[in-house]
Amino acid sequence: MTMIGKVTLCLIMVCGVLLMKAQSQDSLIYYNAGNFEIIGKGFSSTEMLYDRLPGHLKDTLRSALWKLSKNSSGIAVRFCSNTTAIGLKWEALFSSNMNHMAATGVRGLDLYSYEKDHWQYMCTAKPGEKKSQVNLISNMQPVEREYLLYLPLYDGVVSVEIGIDQGAAIANPNISLPKTDQPIVFYGTSITQGGCASRPGMAYPSIVERKMNIETINLGFSGNGLMDWEILEAMLTIDASCYVIDCLPNCDIQRVNERGYKFISRLLEKKEGIPVVMVGEAGFTQSYFDLTIKNKVDGKNQVWKSIYDRLKNEGNSNLYFISGDQLIGDDYEGTVDGRHFTDLGFQRCAEKMTEVLNPLIKQNK
Repeated sequence: MTMIGKVTLCLIMVCGVLLMKAQSQDSLIYYNAGNFEIIGKGFSSTEMLYDRLPGHLKDTLRSALWKLSKNSSGIAVRFCSNTTAIGLKWEALFSSNMNHMAATGVRGLDLYSYEKDHWQYMCTAKPGEKKSQVNLISNMQPVEREYLLYLPLYDGVVSVEIGIDQGAAIANPNISLPKTDQPIVFYGTSITQGGCASRPGMAYPSIVERKMNIETINLGFSGNGLMDWEILEAMLTIDASCYVIDCLPNCDIQRVNERGYKFISRLLEKKEGIPVVMVGEAGFTQSYFDLTIKNKVDGKNQVWKSIYDRLKNEGNSNLYFISGDQLIGDDYEGTVDGRHFTDLGFQRCAEKMTEVLNPLIKQNK
């Protein structure tokens, strides 16, 4: 075969593959994800469907905090289908990018299927620019499966559409998992929000959600987990099974002193009988060498622990504490930048959280 013939054949093959891909995507029928069960939202009265805070707070909150509430971290779509293929179309709200976090975690989507007794990771939808379309998975058996689709961690979404085979069915879930009657509420920082997980399902509240099969509400706000009174009052409206307060990495020692006791005591007072877990700071890995950083982290942790001790001595039996040095191990391999967790760090953190939360929630129920 001549060189021209070989080039022509290659072009035909490439065009054929592209055509098959286009036909595969075009043959799917797309449905608005908002028509199915949405979990991970603590509030129904949001400005946009996939927001995390109630719309009435728009003119009350700091602008940075309000913008972060537009990130869809922890929000997921639950549906079932007998399709053999799944495609996704979605439009990002901001089209965010970060220099220390994978785009799949910032604005990608994660798909899981419930297999026998656990949520099985399937695949991740890699984002394009503001609008993305992905043929996510194909060639499955045409049996009905339960699906869990996590939305982006560090971007919002204007819309999400789920594509399935022509002739296949899609509907709300048949099984009530994760259980949604009394979610676990996590309030914290960028780490709680999911920085810097490689994909949405790896944020530690979402890992806990799948391990315990209990809905979690992610109120992590990057750089803004400052024990704001407005967030506290909003959290009090959620009928939760447990509250986890993980704000220390964003707070200096003055704020911990000024707000810590009042914040936790009000939560305990208004949510009598509901477990509240105070989480210490894991700190910077640089603190192994940098004594100034070490002293700052140690100082905050000591004040935080003293608040816990004071409240326990006042008779608050539903208050619990997780030390920061227990969260991600002591080998300093669990972060991407010495601060924010990698998937390894999130796994370790979720294991510790689950170890503490499981008996609390069983006991409370």
